[in-house]
Amino acid sequence: MIELEISLPLASFRLELAATLRADAVAVLGPSGAGKTSLLESIAGLRPGVSGRIIIDGELLLDSARRIRLPPERRRIGYVPQDDLIHRDLPVAATLRYAARLRLPSGTSPADIDAAVTEPLA
Repeated sequence: MIELEISLPLASFRLELAATLRADAVAVLGPSGAGKTSLLESIAGLRPGVSGRIIIDGELLLDSARRIRLPPERRRIGYVPQDDLIHRDLPVAATLRYAARLRLPSGTSPADIDAAVTEPLA
């Protein structure tokens, strides 16, 4: 479950969202400039300036009122940017495996890396 109550000033508007997402998979849809990438970057911890609360499966990632802000590397969230210039020649699974090897603790078994990558793609 993902619980969001966030606010983020953008160039032309303020992105504000309050939602509880209970589904295993969620699609983020909207026209160009609607804030989709900003939302995903905020959840992943990659967007400065976001305030509010983000809780995923009971783990508090952001609570600006309490000055809690887990860094991206501690959030265990995979994010593949829409820009295809990054790892242009790698399929998504290979890109995620590469990122998992960089982000997961050293000594993580290949089976655990594969499980961490396979589950989101299922």
